[in-house]
Amino acid sequence: MSDTAFDYYAQRLEQSIIIHLAEMKGVDLSVAMDWYYRSRLADQISRNEYDIAFLDSKYLARDLIENEPEIFGIR
Repeated sequence: MSDTAFDYYAQRLEQSIIIHLAEMKGVDLSVAMDWYYRSRLADQISRNEYDIAFLDSKYLARDLIENEPEIFGIR
């Protein structure tokens, strides 16, 4: 996949993850966006690590909630 195609795909994936986070946690999109962009997941997707960008956005949102609780103020 070309860089341009991947960038487009990754942008759409990020939007979907943010929407799922907002719905799952019952918060505004701006809060979910802040959480997402502070996450390791956002960094992994931007660097296309482990082909993670090709996983389902809802799965990735759940995974973020489960594996990065510190982002949500949960220890």
